[in-house]
Amino acid sequence: IYDEPFADSSQIPTIILSKLSRQFVKVALSGDGGDEIFGGYNRYIWFETIYKYTKWINYDIRRIISEKSKFIGSNFSNKFINSIESISPKTGINNFANKLLKLTEIIDYKDNNDLYEKIISIIYDVKQCTNQSFQKTKEENNYFGKSNENFSSLMAIDTLSYLPDDILVKVDRAAMSVGLETRIPFLDKRIIDFAWSL
Repeated sequence: IYDEPFADSSQIPTIILSKLSRQFVKVALSGDGGDEIFGGYNRYIWFETIYKYTKWINYDIRRIISEKSKFIGSNFSNKFINSIESISPKTGINNFANKLLKLTEIIDYKDNNDLYEKIISIIYDVKQCTNQSFQKTKEENNYFGKSNENFSSLMAIDTLSYLPDDILVKVDRAAMSVGLETRIPFLDKRIIDFAWSL
């Protein structure tokens, strides 16, 4: 269906939903684009919070903190999680520990672009799975520039990359695999213009 290596956690549910919808309709509306143009992703808040509390710390110091935290954190948290979950398996502490470990991976960011890449990645070394020319392009096009408007910059990055390269690909190919047409009203130029005027 996807014709290429493609990884999105909701691509299979989207195929199933498309098959179900196609039993009743030939055309469906999608809400895609809403998060990108109206700031709906949690990562925007995560970015602002992490940046606010770490930007004043020198990169070398953050890198050392990150390395030490990874070493201590992975050993300690695994033992701690196992002992807590053996008593009460529904504590939800595993999710907290995973977030804490991810934070230790993130805080050694070099710049705003690097921080964004680390927040959106499920793996921690983005360069392992992207070709060099793509990485070079991302580094040359600093979406943040000298502006402090990180929130808007994040929405712009997602609108120019994540939306067309992941979300729209996922929905279009899943829907067309069962002959379902999709329309994306949030991407109407008038709505986008209005959203960016806010």
